[in-house]
Amino acid sequence: MLLGFLVHEAEGREAERIPVGDLLVIGRGADCDYQIMESSVSRRHVEIRARPGGFYWRDLGSANGTAVNGERLPAGELRHNDRIEVGNATLRFELEEVEGPDEEGPPKDETVFFSETLLAGQPALEPAKADRSEEALRAVCTVMNEIASNYEPCPLLDRILETTMKAIDAQRGAIFFADAAGQELLPCPVCRNIHMIRNGKLVHAEKGGLRISNTVAHRVLRGGETVL
Repeated sequence: MLLGFLVHEAEGREAERIPVGDLLVIGRGADCDYQIMESSVSRRHVEIRARPGGFYWRDLGSANGTAVNGERLPAGELRHNDRIEVGNATLRFELEEVEGPDEEGPPKDETVFFSETLLAGQPALEPAKADRSEEALRAVCTVMNEIASNYEPCPLLDRILETTMKAIDAQRGAIFFADAAGQELLPCPVCRNIHMIRNGKLVHAEKGGLRISNTVAHRVLRGGETVL
């Protein structure tokens, strides 16, 4: 399985290695997955997206354009060690092959727990379908990148929710916070709303806009269980 990474080396600072995940938006804006705080970089400058068979980049209508290996183009496929010029910044793209869960993955008991948690009640996957374990791993990489680079709580919660719901192919989901005593589910402490996905669409609902089973809440808060 191939994973994509960007390496950002700048003078006077330690090199950063950023996992691409399913989608990585690069720009100066706070809503971007990876921020480059330079005036030559547009608010939303370029995106890199994982697709079957590889990774592809697309300029998002930036003022100064995007060049790969010195050639300015609107979009294209990325290859190992390609150099992406975003404004005055240069990022190096790396491909890394890792062993998937089917190839010397986690111990058997962990693998069983994973499949029971995410895929309970579903038929065995056909070979032609996308590998769900790979999707889950990409989702983990995306969430890790969000936490490392997105410092706005509300957009961060939205991206984590969208990525997680996509990975488990769910139509409904929400993010709650626990109170100090671990007894009550609370909405987002910043916007005071519940970040949720309903029928596949992201919405911010008021506290009373979503009901959660007390039994489920008790199992999550007190037992530390994962309940899907």
